Amino acid sequence: MDYKKLYYSIIEKRQRCTPTGYTEKHHIVPRSLGGTNDKENLVKLTAREHFLCHYLLAKMYSKESVEWYKMNHAFLMMKSSSATQQRYFNSKLYESLKVNMSFVMSESQTGNRNSQYGKRWIHSVELQKSVKIPKDDPLPDNWKEGRRVNWDLVKTCPQCGTEFLKSLKKYCSDDCKDKATNPFRGKEQEFLELYAEYQSMNKALKAMGYPGAISHYYRWAKSVIGNNNSNV
Repeated sequence: MDYKKLYYSIIEKRQRCTPTGYTEKHHIVPRSLGGTNDKENLVKLTAREHFLCHYLLAKMYSKESVEWYKMNHAFLMMKSSSATQQRYFNSKLYESLKVNMSFVMSESQTGNRNSQYGKRWIHSVELQKSVKIPKDDPLPDNWKEGRRVNWDLVKTCPQCGTEFLKSLKKYCSDDCKDKATNPFRGKEQEFLELYAEYQSMNKALKAMGYPGAISHYYRWAKSVIGNNNSNV
């Protein structure tokens, strides 16, 4: 398809006949390619024609050329509306260039072109604030690395102090929950030594201060013995 020919056919039509109703100014030679604001380089188009012209410009140039990058980036901006622009949007044509625009945006954010190049996010739980600072600056007192956006969704684990997204859970992980609520944690070796002495789970549990007859104490004791035997 001759995209250049189609492009100039729209331009020439509107140079001969200005559309009625809502119009948008279009630079025939885009400013990013050296075009000026001179009257000869401007034409009034309908919103649909303006969208189509930017689509054709994005298709006219060789892939990954300087012009290709600039025109695909300009086409991406056509999706944005404002109080003074009633932007036309064609989802099928937009989708056809989505891969190109994704590539263009990825390239534009590499190295020192990245808006966050040389910086890092930090946040303060106390102030509920996130800011960017130079990458090599020391971390201020009472600030943490990383960014937090919605503070209403963040809470602190009572066991380890880690921040995590709010949910029905009280602790950030099963391990922290186990540390805080499991009365047996870290008592395995003590139990095994008492069990070896008494040759009775019930007596060993009672020697540790646990009521041996209660089922969950008994299950724990049995699992510790089973794990120990499997490791022998």
